Amino acid sequence: MRNLVIESQWTNTFNDGDFLPHEKYHCCYNADKDRYYIIEGEDNRFLAIDASNNRKYIDEEVIFNNKELKPIGIEYCSINQEVYVACDCGLVICMTYLDDEKVKYEEIADFTNGLQCMKISPDHEVVVLITKDNVVITLSSNFDILQEVNLTSKEFGEKQFITVGWGKKETQFHGSEGKAAAKAKSAVIGKTDTDNGLPRITWKGDGTLFAVSYIDEEANARRFKVFDREGILQYTSELVDCLEGTLSWKPSGNLIASTRKLPNKHTVALFEKNGLLHREFTLPLETKNVQIEDLVWSRDSDILAVWYKDIASGIMTVQLWGEKNYHWYLKQTITYPKNNPVLYLAWSPQVNKDLLILSSKNSTIYTFYWTVTHSHGKDLADKAVVSVIDGNKVLVTGFRDGIVPPPMAQQTIQFDEPVNAISFAPKQIQDSEISSNDFLVLLSNNKIEFCQNINESWAVQYAKKKLYNVDLRLKDAKKYSFHLLQHLFWYKPNIVLCSVSLGVKSSLCEIHLLDVEGVEEITVDAKIIQEMPGQIEHIVPSSDSKTVYIVVNNKIYSYNDRDGLSKSDLVIMNESSTRAMVKVEFVMFGEKEAIVTLSRKYVLYVNGKQVSNNITSFFVHSEFLLLTTLQHALICFKLDENGLDQLCTRDLTIQPWENEANVVHRKQELSIRRLERGSTLVMAIPKDARAILQMPRGNLECIQPRALSLAIIGNFIDKLDYHKAFDLMRKQRIDLNLLYDHNPQSFIEHAEKFVQDVKNANWLSLFLTDLKDEDVTRTTYASSYENRSKQPEESVSGKVEAVCEVLRKIMEQNSNDFVQPILISLVKNQKKVGLENALKKIKQLKAQENVNQQGFSAEEALKYLLYMVDVNVLYDIALGMYDFELVMLVAQKSQKDPKEYISYLNTLNGLEENYRKFSIDSYLKRYNSALTHIAKIPDRFDECMYFIQCHELYSQGLKLYNSKSSEFKQITVAYGKHLSSKAKYREAGIMFTKGKDYVEALNAFKQANSWQDAIVTAMKLNLSFPQLTELYEELVSRLLEDKRYEAAAVILSKHLNRYEDAVATLCEGRHWHQAWTDAHCMKREDLIETHVKPGILDHAEFMLSQIRQHKQDFEKYKNRLGVVRAQAAARELAMRNLFDVDDEPTGNERGDFSDLISDTTSIAGSTMSRSSQASRSTGRSYRSSKNRRKHERKLQSIKEGSVYEDLALIRTLHQLVSQAYKQRDEVRSIAEMLLFINSDQLAAELYKVMSEFLEDIYQGKREIWPPAEIKSPDSEEPSSSSTNLPSPSTIPQNLIEPRLLNPPEEQPSDWKLDAFKVSSK
Repeated sequence: MRNLVIESQWTNTFNDGDFLPHEKYHCCYNADKDRYYIIEGEDNRFLAIDASNNRKYIDEEVIFNNKELKPIGIEYCSINQEVYVACDCGLVICMTYLDDEKVKYEEIADFTNGLQCMKISPDHEVVVLITKDNVVITLSSNFDILQEVNLTSKEFGEKQFITVGWGKKETQFHGSEGKAAAKAKSAVIGKTDTDNGLPRITWKGDGTLFAVSYIDEEANARRFKVFDREGILQYTSELVDCLEGTLSWKPSGNLIASTRKLPNKHTVALFEKNGLLHREFTLPLETKNVQIEDLVWSRDSDILAVWYKDIASGIMTVQLWGEKNYHWYLKQTITYPKNNPVLYLAWSPQVNKDLLILSSKNSTIYTFYWTVTHSHGKDLADKAVVSVIDGNKVLVTGFRDGIVPPPMAQQTIQFDEPVNAISFAPKQIQDSEISSNDFLVLLSNNKIEFCQNINESWAVQYAKKKLYNVDLRLKDAKKYSFHLLQHLFWYKPNIVLCSVSLGVKSSLCEIHLLDVEGVEEITVDAKIIQEMPGQIEHIVPSSDSKTVYIVVNNKIYSYNDRDGLSKSDLVIMNESSTRAMVKVEFVMFGEKEAIVTLSRKYVLYVNGKQVSNNITSFFVHSEFLLLTTLQHALICFKLDENGLDQLCTRDLTIQPWENEANVVHRKQELSIRRLERGSTLVMAIPKDARAILQMPRGNLECIQPRALSLAIIGNFIDKLDYHKAFDLMRKQRIDLNLLYDHNPQSFIEHAEKFVQDVKNANWLSLFLTDLKDEDVTRTTYASSYENRSKQPEESVSGKVEAVCEVLRKIMEQNSNDFVQPILISLVKNQKKVGLENALKKIKQLKAQENVNQQGFSAEEALKYLLYMVDVNVLYDIALGMYDFELVMLVAQKSQKDPKEYISYLNTLNGLEENYRKFSIDSYLKRYNSALTHIAKIPDRFDECMYFIQCHELYSQGLKLYNSKSSEFKQITVAYGKHLSSKAKYREAGIMFTKGKDYVEALNAFKQANSWQDAIVTAMKLNLSFPQLTELYEELVSRLLEDKRYEAAAVILSKHLNRYEDAVATLCEGRHWHQAWTDAHCMKREDLIETHVKPGILDHAEFMLSQIRQHKQDFEKYKNRLGVVRAQAAARELAMRNLFDVDDEPTGNERGDFSDLISDTTSIAGSTMSRSSQASRSTGRSYRSSKNRRKHERKLQSIKEGSVYEDLALIRTLHQLVSQAYKQRDEVRSIAEMLLFINSDQLAAELYKVMSEFLEDIYQGKREIWPPAEIKSPDSEEPSSSSTNLPSPSTIPQNLIEPRLLNPPEEQPSDWKLDAFKVSSK
């Protein structure tokens, strides 16, 4: 579906006296210096011409010793920088020193048998000569003979085919012709009348093989042989009719092209390298009047140039052919007049599609690129037309109507001359008969023909309306080819812009299309607007088509018919190096217009900035920008500012088949899908979801990218066209939740219209079935709803129920038509209420059947319901409704045995109503409901009690009986025993109390250590004084075991009157203030001296010694940790210096925690090794408990030199600091008591030691837990005083807890006493 378009045409014209010879010459090209070398055959005149400016570096006659010799070939060797000239007498002459405008030559080889042909290999290392006696001589670049092979030998070659005779002609059946036909040999038509009999040589692109075309004297026909680069024969071709001497090997290596001049046609024959004819295509030429000069393949094997001469007129033509889907298309036709014939034709080895043509009056460089010529409309009126050039035919296909696989088309338009370019009309223009589907055709004779679409339906049908003969009004037109008009662009209905290339510059021209009634061919002038400073490369419209932008040497000029031509500030690229652009588009992203360009090297630029280097094609849809990548993916960007931001910032090298977490996340951000390898975009149909791609072999594929489909669906939903939206979603298998999630509020408001539009009950059922409590605009289709992710997330719980309820109310207005969706809306969440209502609906239908036979039957409804709900579940629901008619209706659809369920139902039917419901609920395990029913039967309380105990329904049972009834008391006592069995003694005591069972309540409260409740219960039992004393003693004993000293002291003082024991208990529990208070209240100051004061002093001395010890340990472990870290750092530095690892990342960059821990093992190494070993060991689950405890002891060992010493030190220091923070309040409390007992010195000393310890902790925390890395603003390196802390997620969990990586948090505490503050005065 591609056309070949000229990007630029550089022409350098010779002066009138410097025209080149027309005949008897030989030419070669020096790609290194961009020069042509020509040797004339008559006067041995040698020319060296610069292709860029036509300067003649050398123009002199070469005088040979033998004046009668004639050159038969010329080649340039880039290795030796020499030109070799082969002569018919057998001499090979080397010409050197070509830069000083003088020729120095010498004879380097002499072959006595004479020479016919010479060709050098593509790598310039091997030269092939053919002598007059048909001997192929292979030589090195120094002309050392490698091999000599006679062409006339009958050997096939080293790769001769092996056959066992199967399929031989002699074994076939020949019908009435008899066996004689098997022995008859088919005659081969010999060489053509225009064949000069000379051999031809062609090389494979990689220089490994070459082929030689020659005349087989025995058959008097032309064939070729294939040799390797050492000159050894490999293959001999088969004999075919009328084969000509032209020969060209496709650079990719799979085909060898030649021509055949058959009696009725001229064809290009394509042979495989083994010499067998592969296929051929016909040239649109008259056989008698044409002579093929040469065939030349482009460097990338995309284009085959056919150079031929019209014998009658002398006009020379170059045709450029391309192939897709095994069909050859004639894409360009370049014609040269008789007085300016083509002398040499070649493709530039530097650029893939630069064609070099040397004629007698000028040299021209044509630069081509492939493009898809399509209509530019963005509305529904545009038929998405693509036009393909094929010689004098244009193949037209409208993709909105359907896809026609190439080389076929919906319509083929025939023209009198070959077509070179096509330009579609601008976007739809109001008050104009011109539509975006019309196009202009530029013929090879510079005539323009107007083709108009005359069918208003989707199908395309074109008619040729007008023919315009363009008069260029050139003074020296004979110096150029006829191919001067390029970049045809239809600007306005009556204005066409184009470029005319004369020399090294182009001129922007304007052509006014006149409409003269009754005249089919109109002559128009090409008015030159302005000569540009270089070659025009592209003429493209702005996004609104009001302005035209002209690209000249990658610089942009703007033009409109009102302001004229001016230079624009826009840029295609910011780079200084020029890169050829194969596509330039101005695209509107929201309110911003952007320039999107694509280079030959797959580099995509947006507003002059490179955004990706892997783009193979792009297309501007009405809603999206579509890209294809070298990773075989299609990416869609919405035409808004967010899409532009994504295009400029996202990584487009994503591979859609990768499943890594980061790739999946990036894929969710972009709308991306996989493609077949090598696919490129042809067309994206405007206002439609279809995109057309072409595969490398040429076939077409239509896809509907999800992003385009979602955009179209969104437009339908916004317009409340629910039927079209639903239909497209159903075809594309898009989640139907989007109908609601796209705009929930609008859907609820227009739910009635939704039902009216869809109408189809099956579609509504499908929608309700797909509903789920999920917002698909934030999950599945988040890439197409990026604005939603920026908004606060709303809860979607209850979405299904809400939608079902709204739609059900609407559908029930015409319930007979929507039975199925109504049933689905009821049972969607599989809730009991919904299932019951669904069964009621079926029962209602059953009742209606008895009255009216029309409508949806209950049988069908039940059958449909069983598709969604298991029959056994439905049977249980029907049974739970206590409706035996429904139960029978459902049971008939199940696999249940009628003998079983009928007898069961009969049994139930004979029971009393409440007991029947109890039996059903108990069977269905609906125990709460069953208990409710059996509680209504007073005679069955024992069974009810047993049921409560079996299913632990005590709390429900208590609600069903009066609190004063005997049944209530029995349930509470049973409940208390049940709670006691679960060790919930306090609750059990409460239940026993409610049931008036105070003995059990007292035991329960004693078990719960609820001493106050136990005393209250004892009072209710009216226990004797000895019993109460015994109870109090028991409670004190239990409270002391539970270390509840204050409660025990209350019982001792208030109920047992044992005051001294009460004070002693408080002192034992370290409740000094309470003991001090109680002793004074009892007026027992002796207890202060005997119990309180000694206890306070002893505890103060203990705390003082403990804090001092902790302070010493803290300083010791802190210093040791510094030593361990210093040793580890020294070892790591030594390892770096040893291996010179300058670029190894630091520990912080590696993500380990070498700043916190070290490796003190006997083997020096970085902490990363130990961390990685620990990481690998984290997955082991088979370690025994013994080994686990051993491993834990290693982690906690602070022995010097142990493996995990640093970890243990950090853990120990963390514990010391945490304990110090906890002791602050206790220090204040004991210090206050010391002041009360006048031990001020001890209190001051305790306060001082604690203050010093806390100060040491404050100073040492920065060393133990260094702060986060801080970089100097003027330096890239971290400051020397900072060490980075790792994140907890990078720590192996079996080595150290993440909380230990940070210092303990210091909670605010008012522990300091003003009495111990030191005055600063």
